[in-house]
Amino acid sequence: MKPQRTEWNNFPDVVISHKTGTIAEHAEYAAAKAGNLHAAISVVDDYLTKETLIDIKNIIDKADVVQLVPVHAEESTGRNKLPIAFASMLEWYLGSRINQTIVQSTRAFRTGADGITRLVKSVRFNGEVVKEQKYLLVDDAVTQGGTLADLKGYIESNGGQVVGAAVLMGKPHSAKLTITKPTLGQLRKLAGKDLEAWWNEQFGYDFSRLTESEARYIAKQIHRSGVDAVRDNLTAARFAELSRTS
Repeated sequence: MKPQRTEWNNFPDVVISHKTGTIAEHAEYAAAKAGNLHAAISVVDDYLTKETLIDIKNIIDKADVVQLVPVHAEESTGRNKLPIAFASMLEWYLGSRINQTIVQSTRAFRTGADGITRLVKSVRFNGEVVKEQKYLLVDDAVTQGGTLADLKGYIESNGGQVVGAAVLMGKPHSAKLTITKPTLGQLRKLAGKDLEAWWNEQFGYDFSRLTESEARYIAKQIHRSGVDAVRDNLTAARFAELSRTS
């Protein structure tokens, strides 16, 4: 089953609490990523800022009743507890309830992966989505934004509405998930119809549902190596991923 992605429809920028790297320096970070909930709460407690809470509250206040959906992600060392710890803090401070039913059903292991590998490591989810219920996505980090885009697609394809996303850390440019018209136009010009058709066949959506960072990365690789080399690299990485998950 191919992952689902939906149209961006002016999706707001991701709320990012800290720049990439700062949280990873915390003494409890490795334990939190490996599945220690107490360590994860310690990390979140030390890094969650008042400004972040205000930014998230501004999103929630515009959307009536919102449920928090933490990304239950498997890492190579264990189940990452930072998203659920972050969501628990938001539940405490903002009063929004955590959704316990929507969970990740595939093990993507995107942490530490290179850009090409991240692109082909789609994430699938299971769980009940309430029709017209509004959801806020919660994760520990954003890089290319693929996991958040896949989760948004799953929820919206099943009748829910995703109003925003919040993470503990990420680079400022990663906050923009919605692909811009200039970036989409440039990518389509560089890639040509064949590469987009291959992408659509493999993943079930066209370039318009990529994140801004994903699209920029593909365009950069085409500039650097040419479209044929990028197609070959994507094909090889896709084959490796399908072999791993079969």
